[in-house]
Amino acid sequence: MDLYSSFKLVHVIAAMAWVGGGLTLIAQAIFRIREAGPREVLEVTRNMGLLALRWFLPSSALTLLSGLLMALLGGLWTQAWIVLSLAGFAVTFLTGHFILRVRGEKVFALQTEGREHEAVQEALALIRVSKFDYAVVLMVVFLMVLKPQWNDPAVIGGIAAVIACAGLVFLLPPKRRSTPRAQGENASR
Repeated sequence: MDLYSSFKLVHVIAAMAWVGGGLTLIAQAIFRIREAGPREVLEVTRNMGLLALRWFLPSSALTLLSGLLMALLGGLWTQAWIVLSLAGFAVTFLTGHFILRVRGEKVFALQTEGREHEAVQEALALIRVSKFDYAVVLMVVFLMVLKPQWNDPAVIGGIAAVIACAGLVFLLPPKRRSTPRAQGENASR
């Protein structure tokens, strides 16, 4: 096995750990909230925080490092799929460091202060951002598999459209459901 193939193997295994772990946590959050209610998101958020430095940071860093070494060995720096994948990685790194980490710390602080309702709301918002973040990560995986070139506007446009839709769906605040009491008050006005 040559050096490029060795780095490719490391890259794929590290990416599986990173992407698979995150998707599992998001699925756990969705299932637990549906089964037991929004308070369950606090446990999932705690798990995310515990795994961030121990699992996600090392696996994503190893994915990046092995990918950079492959690009160097293969002379791939001008390829669309490499440039766009690095941009996607930058987005997800910045999202993780400046949004998910900060919100996770806020959830923990709110819990510590005994402000559980606010902690749940902040944790639910954190999960929405996580869903968007993983839409970006999945588009990076898509790029890695399809390897589009700069003259593939349909593929690149499709990826941009998926990311834009994910932003609309996951980042906008959810509509508040009107309660029967609120509907009754509105009817009496």
